[in-house]
Amino acid sequence: MESRLSSDQKRLLTLNRALTYLLSGRLAPAKELAEAVARQEQAAAAAQEQQPPPAWAGPQLLPLLQAALLAKEGKAAEADAVLAGFAAAQPRHGLQPTLARAQLALEVGDVPRAAQLLALAAACPGAASSAALLSTRVALHQQ
Repeated sequence: MESRLSSDQKRLLTLNRALTYLLSGRLAPAKELAEAVARQEQAAAAAQEQQPPPAWAGPQLLPLLQAALLAKEGKAAEADAVLAGFAAAQPRHGLQPTLARAQLALEVGDVPRAAQLLALAAACPGAASSAALLSTRVALHQQ
């Protein structure tokens, strides 16, 4: 069956397995799988074979997973840096990483930073009409 899967499908399955490990509290295997996917992406980029993943494969999934692992380890600043780097490099896919950065800021108690990031997220493609984003921003400003 694995021989019938494309490289994007294999990548997505590996990321899902890593996410399952993360959600079950098994950080070491999750980290190993995330590092393996990152190495594969770096090797493909070095060989200039890598094309942008299709929309369903989610190019933002690996940075989100890496940031979640760092946050679980108590490294919120490093997690924020991973997400900020991805959002800057791929602004078209920056909404989810920016929202994750806002969540990280809230988890460490930095409400003004979270509000600033939500304002930044509102400028991302597809977020302008989000009622959830607007209501969250209003709630933060009321605090």
